[in-house]
Amino acid sequence: MNNIKAILTLVLVTMAISFAQPRGFDSDKPEFMRERMKGMLNLTEAQEEKLDQMHFKNQEERIDFRAKMGKYRLELHKMMISDNFDINQMKELSKKMSDLRSVQQEKRLDHYFEVYNILDENQRKIWKDNFNGSKNNRQMGIGRKGFRGNGRGMGNCQGNGQRF
Repeated sequence: MNNIKAILTLVLVTMAISFAQPRGFDSDKPEFMRERMKGMLNLTEAQEEKLDQMHFKNQEERIDFRAKMGKYRLELHKMMISDNFDINQMKELSKKMSDLRSVQQEKRLDHYFEVYNILDENQRKIWKDNFNGSKNNRQMGIGRKGFRGNGRGMGNCQGNGQRF
């Protein structure tokens, strides 16, 4: 009986350890996806350079967006936990957050079409078939959800928003 308990314990511990290991695959990383896209599209050096410049510009804008949105969320949270909060101020802040999200969505679309306009006809076909976020292949582009899916609370769908 002790042998069965020992074996069962060993199996359970082994399973727990294996599930506790991080599952970081290279294919999940945005850099891997960019390199895969560049390889599949057979880009020229000029195209790669333009795409890299656009990528870094887009990244800077996204960092600014996340910082501003984080400040808005923090301010809203402070209002909600305070003893005397004004509903009109909260609505105003909510409107600012909504406007900021709209601007971000427009920038995503602009970025998509900037990339699209750099490509030639053959590359555009490959882009549409593999990287545009279509129903068959949501690997990159419009329609791609965050790694953690639809989150909770007042976050950016990353699963780390505050619970109220």
